[in-house]
Amino acid sequence: MVNDLPGAVGRLLERERELDLLTAPVPDSAVTVMTVDGTAGVGKTTLVVHPAHRLRAVYPDGCLYVDLRPQPRTVRPPVPAARAAAAAALPRRHRRRDPGRPRRTHCGRRAATSSLRLLMVLDDTAGSRQAEPLLPAGPGSLVLIAGRRLVELDADRRLTLEPPETGSAVSVLRHLIGERRADGEPEATRELARLCDGLPLARCIAGARLQTRPAWSPAYLVERLSGDEGRLGALWAGDRSVEAAFRLSYEQLPERLRRGFRVLGMVPTAEVDRLTSAAMLGCPPRDAEEILENRVDTSLLQQPV
Repeated sequence: MVNDLPGAVGRLLERERELDLLTAPVPDSAVTVMTVDGTAGVGKTTLVVHPAHRLRAVYPDGCLYVDLRPQPRTVRPPVPAARAAAAAALPRRHRRRDPGRPRRTHCGRRAATSSLRLLMVLDDTAGSRQAEPLLPAGPGSLVLIAGRRLVELDADRRLTLEPPETGSAVSVLRHLIGERRADGEPEATRELARLCDGLPLARCIAGARLQTRPAWSPAYLVERLSGDEGRLGALWAGDRSVEAAFRLSYEQLPERLRRGFRVLGMVPTAEVDRLTSAAMLGCPPRDAEEILENRVDTSLLQQPV
């Protein structure tokens, strides 16, 4: 059996409901598609990889993983769907040496997977044009997709991840930096979890910074993160960065929506409606609402009510 799944790293806290939904039995008569979206750094990859490992015994024909991560435009464009299909989306015995044009690749993929029961994970998916050419055709197959909100893709279940509560973040920090160190400064540890806004990526980076800086105390890192202007710049560890994760979503936007993101970043309140947005953007309320809804789909804006 082909198993391309990466290791199931990271801790899943307060995700029991989501795990139950992703591991629930699927019909044998069709391909089941489940999507997971949410803010950058909220733990989408971890959530789809963990249930995939739990379910791999149910899919003896193969467990496949395709990373479609879009890079900033100054580096390289997102992975073309046809190339990804030829390179990674088929078990090795079904891959062609010369995949040819995209249309021939897609037809070959459908024919090759029509009799297979596959588990497929598509990670960091930027849009349905990336996902659709990779979907298997075999009845009973399961596809878990993590990325932006794919409203144009038919899906059986959709999950939008919210950051875990502060208590869970404190538990992770105690695990990462040691109970003695965390419990020695309980208020600072709790404030550090709050400043990470519950984002698993942010708290893991904060934990890594304290792990590699024994002389730093939780209170010292809190001081470094207290200013809004420097917080994103301080949350980095090696090639991992909260700012880079958000920049990937920002780089995918056309210039009109980038401008809307920048302008609304100047709103002095946490909440904004379409009339306020229209006034700030200098456009009709209908256009402002379109911009807001697009940023909800890219997980750059939350819609709590």
